[in-house]
Amino acid sequence: MARKATSVDVARLAGVSQATVSYVLNGRVDQSIREETRSRVLDAARELGYQANLAARALVTGRTQMIALWVPYAFHSVFGHIVEQVMGQARGSDYRILVVQIYDETPQTMLTGALRATLQVDGILAFDAFGLAESMLDAAPHLPPLVTFGPTWSPRTDHVGVDLGGGSVTAVRHLLARGCRRVAFAGFADRLWPGEARYDAYLRVLGEAGLEPCVIPLERGDYDDSYRAVRDWFAADRAVDGLFCWNDEAAIGAVRALADLGVRVPDDVAVIGSDGVRETAFTSPTLSTMAQPFAAMCELAWNYLRQRLDQPDLPLQQTVLPMDLVERASTERV
Repeated sequence: MARKATSVDVARLAGVSQATVSYVLNGRVDQSIREETRSRVLDAARELGYQANLAARALVTGRTQMIALWVPYAFHSVFGHIVEQVMGQARGSDYRILVVQIYDETPQTMLTGALRATLQVDGILAFDAFGLAESMLDAAPHLPPLVTFGPTWSPRTDHVGVDLGGGSVTAVRHLLARGCRRVAFAGFADRLWPGEARYDAYLRVLGEAGLEPCVIPLERGDYDDSYRAVRDWFAADRAVDGLFCWNDEAAIGAVRALADLGVRVPDDVAVIGSDGVRETAFTSPTLSTMAQPFAAMCELAWNYLRQRLDQPDLPLQQTVLPMDLVERASTERV
């Protein structure tokens, strides 16, 4: 088996010092390296098939140059948006992003087996992960710096929260302002408890208006689940003229179900979602939604983590951002 190339081999072929090789391959910007020298080093590394020993680098520098991004699911629409935004923040930096799907994970599973390696990073960005973050803070007090962000967050960490309750109040009031008087909430059946931001907001606004609540229970809140639940609900001739959905995937599934039943959106039923994923602009009709400030939220969370890494003794950095009402055709009633 051929011997692996080392940084010494790269330096010899490029005709430079080993320190110069280290500066170039580590992307150091605090050292002045001529572009011609940088190109020679990179060409030599490619020719030799050189691969850096990340473990050795971490032992020397105390840094892995890796940031873990925790998301409940890796491929649902909203979480895909978060991955995209955080990757964009990391682009051009000396950090790389490790995406970790945390649905159903516990401190026990995170601290044992293969997932333990995902904690050997310089920092953690945890999106909509309040429960796991709180548990990990208790179970593993020596975690890397942790920033929680999104609709749920930990008050014990640096965080960039999203005002999901305020956004949900706006969504339901928007339906009432469009003349809806029988407004249903399509939400998770196992999360209809006091303190759940969307459900609390829905009950509060309907209570203020003297209207009776009704819930369309969902199991997962994705396209298929919402399609089936909303189709079955309306097929039973239940009278609803407004629908506030847990998330945008549920709203998109609901719009499709209503179309298949011959129920007109928004004339018969006005529909609004929550999250602001880009797919909402391409449904028929286009979908009103309460948009999370994805770009601003991810940028601020990234900056908070970088500042924490550079200055570990900073006071807690904490912000809560509002959601924005995006009005489209699904609630444009005459």
